[in-house]
Amino acid sequence: MSGEPARRLFFALWPEDGQRTALVQATGKVVRHCGGRPVPAASLHVTLAFLGAVPESRIALLDSVAQRVAAVFSGQTLPLALTLSTFAYWAKPQLLVVLEREASAPQSGVARLAGILASETAAAGFS
Repeated sequence: MSGEPARRLFFALWPEDGQRTALVQATGKVVRHCGGRPVPAASLHVTLAFLGAVPESRIALLDSVAQRVAAVFSGQTLPLALTLSTFAYWAKPQLLVVLEREASAPQSGVARLAGILASETAAAGFS
């Protein structure tokens, strides 16, 4: 590392207050059962692409990627629908997460958006 200041960045969707409250209520029993600490409702989000530590000098490039993705994706039907239905435990960060239901139907708008973000950020040299 160069010692340059960095920010921990990710692209995410932020549910409305009512949706976050419903998610807290729906997951409360599982969180209590596993002995975990619940995430504050205001922090609940749907991560589309996690970038990790991004040097501040590269944030402008990331902004241009975001603008490009927004332009490509702007023709998609809104609102984006997402069904969270599967629990998973990620051992390394010690997180209990709720994932989108895997379906044989065509890829959801949210999954398409996440895919576009992943390919565009990778093409710009982000991992």
